[in-house]
Amino acid sequence: MRKGTKAVAAEHTKATVKKDEEAVTSGKTSYEVIIETGDKKKLEIVFDPDGKVIEEEAVDEDKE
Repeated sequence: MRKGTKAVAAEHTKATVKKDEEAVTSGKTSYEVIIETGDKKKLEIVFDPDGKVIEEEAVDEDKE
């Protein structure tokens, strides 16, 4: 489990990871996790290799 995924799991204890992938853009690596929270909301969380959250937003059902 990546550092960021661990951080997401710690913050969102009742969440289920739906997607976890690595992306490289312009030579920079980031990680994207889509989770479903305990109240059935979906969030996309993007973080750097050190686990620092870069972006967090709600996910449209069509995006998953």
